[in-house]
Amino acid sequence: IQKFNGLVKETTKGSKTDKVKAIYNLYTETEPEYRPLLQNLASTIPDLDPENKTGLANEYIFLSLEATAVSRFTEGDIAGAIQVYIDGANNPYLTLEEKQNCYYTAAFLIAQSGSEDLGLIIDYLRLAVAIAPNSESVDDIKQVLEYYSDLLLAQTYEQQQQGPDIQLEE
Repeated sequence: IQKFNGLVKETTKGSKTDKVKAIYNLYTETEPEYRPLLQNLASTIPDLDPENKTGLANEYIFLSLEATAVSRFTEGDIAGAIQVYIDGANNPYLTLEEKQNCYYTAAFLIAQSGSEDLGLIIDYLRLAVAIAPNSESVDDIKQVLEYYSDLLLAQTYEQQQQGPDIQLEE
């Protein structure tokens, strides 16, 4: 508790840059399930550092959207959690790798939700690859993309083999 109180106190001291660093420190040192309680304080980071000179605005935004998505997911709002990541991928503060992670996570959540919309999963995986084609994660994402592409191909083939669902009248 003493450490936490010290971190909170640091958020009120020094320059804007010092405050941004202290808020970010407090946010990252807080357990993920308690981060929503810091949302109001942490949301001041982009205003304190509008040009992202500290390089922490994007970090905060990404952590914040993850916390929001997790909160929505645990409340059963899977579509809301997915939308948080899709919106995050369009945030100008985020790096290309963070945007890639947003698209990948949206695809992952769609798959985990039990959705049978393989095309949508594939679309988000393709966006993830396209936005940061040279990232460290791109090869792993390509493997997942290949898996879902193969799954869609097999599903399409199976549907074609079944033929049309036509009822003949007697």
